[in-house]
Amino acid sequence: MNNNAFLSPLFRLVENVSVKRKVYKKNICVLCYTVNIFRKFFIFILIFAIKLNTYNVSNVKAIL
Repeated sequence: MNNNAFLSPLFRLVENVSVKRKVYKKNICVLCYTVNIFRKFFIFILIFAIKLNTYNVSNVKAIL
């Protein structure tokens, strides 16, 4: 009984740390997800710009 009273706060602490770590991992996952979306979007815009440039090379050269 005495041993359990000593270990209980320790287990609670470990539980809290693990929960916080899960939340932290979830936040990192959300961050990674948004970064991946932005990266795909950026690559799409880049490809689109390159395609536009191939169509309007003469116009771009005229502007430059």
